[in-house]
Amino acid sequence: MQVGNEMADPSVRIESLSKDERLDLLERLWDSLSGTPAEVPVTHAQQAELDRRSDALDQDVAKERPLGVPWDEVVACLHAKRSPRAWHSRR
Repeated sequence: MQVGNEMADPSVRIESLSKDERLDLLERLWDSLSGTPAEVPVTHAQQAELDRRSDALDQDVAKERPLGVPWDEVVACLHAKRSPRAWHSRR
């Protein structure tokens, strides 16, 4: 990834911003990218994970399984300090 001169010496000194201001800047940057998701580059590993998740969703839909994990199960898993993989063992 190349950084242009304007990014090497930005007009905003990020380190001088408060945490809230940096979070706001981050949110604004993310929003500017999320408007065109196809233009956001992903690694091969990220694309493989997205494909895996999409395939798993398609399989769940085809088998008429419930989609996602109910919130109360998520909370119970967190309180029990179980691995998130345990959520999928219920299927």
